[in-house]
Amino acid sequence: STDTSYISSDNDSIPATPSNGSVQECRGIFRTLEPVWYYKSSLLNNDQDINEYQWIPFNDETQSQLEIGLTSKNTHCIVKQEEFGICTIVYDCNLRSNNQQTRTNQGQHTLTIKAAGPVYHMGKEIRRTITPIWWFEDDYSDGTKGMCRFEHKNQIRLEALSDGRNNLVLTDAAFNVPLNAVLERSNNSNVRDELHGFMYLE
Repeated sequence: STDTSYISSDNDSIPATPSNGSVQECRGIFRTLEPVWYYKSSLLNNDQDINEYQWIPFNDETQSQLEIGLTSKNTHCIVKQEEFGICTIVYDCNLRSNNQQTRTNQGQHTLTIKAAGPVYHMGKEIRRTITPIWWFEDDYSDGTKGMCRFEHKNQIRLEALSDGRNNLVLTDAAFNVPLNAVLERSNNSNVRDELHGFMYLE
């Protein structure tokens, strides 16, 4: 049964209407599994110890470019990241760079690509992981329904919450009032796109 501990009325089965005339707003909360692309912090050339590095996510535009390139079965993708400029990401870690070109022998065939800037390889300086992302239901200006991401701090809190408690009060940059997130138990955390609960705003 649904947890109704957040309802202000002891007798009603639906949220009560506050005395000031405002209506409690309810929106769906979704958890999806999304690909996220990272690069090694050592690519920033900040004299960092090569044995001590972090994985830093690419910007949103580069994330989209890299994912489209991979799903389109391209051999490489040329992107521009503000931290280190234009570079070439090669999806096959067996390919090697040679004076702005990358070549490899595949059976009787030689594969050649044109590169721009430094060449980095998926599985070495670049990696792709599948990460849970939390969204809330939102109304677009044209009247259609869509989803918006919770801000980063709430991504962490909601993921932790899904493993234990099912009720949490959050503040998010998208709203000027606190929201009450009520999550439903899931038997499968590996579902790619799932309604995971609801949030309530006054």
